Amino acid sequence: MIDPRFGARSVSDIAFSWGFNDATHFSRCFKEQFGCAPRDWRNQGTQEPVKH
Repeated sequence: MIDPRFGARSVSDIAFSWGFNDATHFSRCFKEQFGCAPRDWRNQGTQEPVKH
């Protein structure tokens, strides 16, 4: 999600491209797995989300 080539794509668009059909469900799954919302992770600019 932080790859500059995809900077113009929304988090929802990325989620849909990975097979999720509900952006809210994707966000919940991401937060459960990595401890932060995908948008927050993208905004912090790290290469890998921190697993909890």
